[in-house]
Amino acid sequence: MSRFLCVLALLILQGFQTVDLTAQTAQKLLYPSLLQLIVNPDQFEGKEISVIGFLSMGREGDLLYFHEEDENHVILQNAIQVHETAQMHRDAEKLNLKYVKLSGIFRISDRGKIPFIADG
Repeated sequence: MSRFLCVLALLILQGFQTVDLTAQTAQKLLYPSLLQLIVNPDQFEGKEISVIGFLSMGREGDLLYFHEEDENHVILQNAIQVHETAQMHRDAEKLNLKYVKLSGIFRISDRGKIPFIADG
């Protein structure tokens, strides 16, 4: 009986550890709005994020805008620069000029441009 209780106690403890690890992983990924990234970039520097916006992939660089209208009128204040991954390059026809959800590490290279490194 005591052996059964020990095994049961270990299984319960392992279950709590698994739940705790899952919660820690979920806490790592942040879901800011594009506005939050533009207004408070230091708050997200080096953090793993997921963000939604209108993606424009071009020769001058890839930009994630608030809205399609911002891209149409080239309102750069409403956009962040995105570093294209190999997967994004392969899927450019599907992604370009579409609303997308990107996940990756947010990095500030300089105050003029706020790049976002996407995982795809």
